[in-house]
Amino acid sequence: MSFLYFGDAASHIVKSRMLIDSHQFPLESIGPVWLPCRILLLLPFAAIDSLFFSGIAGPVIGIPCLVGTGLFLQSIVRRTTGSRPVAFIACHSVLSESNLVYMALTPMSELPLICFIALGDIRSRGGSAKTG
Repeated sequence: MSFLYFGDAASHIVKSRMLIDSHQFPLESIGPVWLPCRILLLLPFAAIDSLFFSGIAGPVIGIPCLVGTGLFLQSIVRRTTGSRPVAFIACHSVLSESNLVYMALTPMSELPLICFIALGDIRSRGGSAKTG
């Protein structure tokens, strides 16, 4: 599993696979440590043997979350500043941040969290005009 050098990353994908391989659906096997969102998002991809054993099940979710975070941030910055170039720079700063790219390539839960928070900020503003 080339994308699973970090212990928590391997745990997320293995927990998803445990839910798939079990004869029952033991929700208690998710464990009390992590929120179940990432483990449940990984379920359909961990079911595919080639994605599970190669570790690519993580990037299948992480990369769209990274791109979504960049686009949501671009929208937030454009609405806040009214400047498209500043929004473009903010988006590309996020997309080129090495720590976020690493998180996108692993089945960690931080990047979906950041993506959902950015989406929530867009939704809470409701498409209103420039604030500030």
